[in-house]
Amino acid sequence: MLRRDRDRHTAVGATWRRRLMIAPRNLKEAASRCGRHFARYLYALPLAEGKRVLDIACGTGYGAAKLAETAAEVVGMDIDAERLRIARGRFSGDNLRFELHDLHEPLDEGGFDLITCFETLEH
Repeated sequence: MLRRDRDRHTAVGATWRRRLMIAPRNLKEAASRCGRHFARYLYALPLAEGKRVLDIACGTGYGAAKLAETAAEVVGMDIDAERLRIARGRFSGDNLRFELHDLHEPLDEGGFDLITCFETLEH
């Protein structure tokens, strides 16, 4: 990652850390508060059934947790350690895990059947 990109990410990350205080605590709260964003995961839910899923830029994890309801395995990845700390504290399951990873770097995860990446570019 270039230095200017890393500096921009750090500044954006500081803004998002302030917003983490209001991140959804569970799936019911995510459904009621995150409307259109959560709806994208509902659309992907049947596509995830029985599959190994990578949720890129998973944030605080509620989307990955929703996909884990039908998927064989879900790996939520994000570049922000604080968001992942919240995700791990709020959502768990035998088929769900959260990993810190900069996707500018290659993955050593093997293959995935489905990759989701919602609400990432505008952040």
